[in-house]
Amino acid sequence: MKTIKDKQDWKIASEIELIYKSKIKASERPHITSSSVVYKLAMEIWNLNKIDFFEQFKILLLNQSNKVLGVYEVASEGISGASIDLRLLFAVALRLLL
Repeated sequence: MKTIKDKQDWKIASEIELIYKSKIKASERPHITSSSVVYKLAMEIWNLNKIDFFEQFKILLLNQSNKVLGVYEVASEGISGASIDLRLLFAVALRLLL
């Protein structure tokens, strides 16, 4: 027979663990100083052979010093548009904050 304590376990929130591990030292990360730096970085990230064939949505994640933490491809779909799942977008952003 279950006790009252066993029945109340559902009220305890589960902990979610998000981990971010960088392979690049902070001093080696690109520093965003202008839109031209972002453009050059975007041209390195995108596959120029496929850029005309489908929609892609990527986010550039920066720290408070405008150093690049990473790039995440949120969606890559057909030529008419890309659907964005905000839960995935925020999960990636929150992973970097912790």
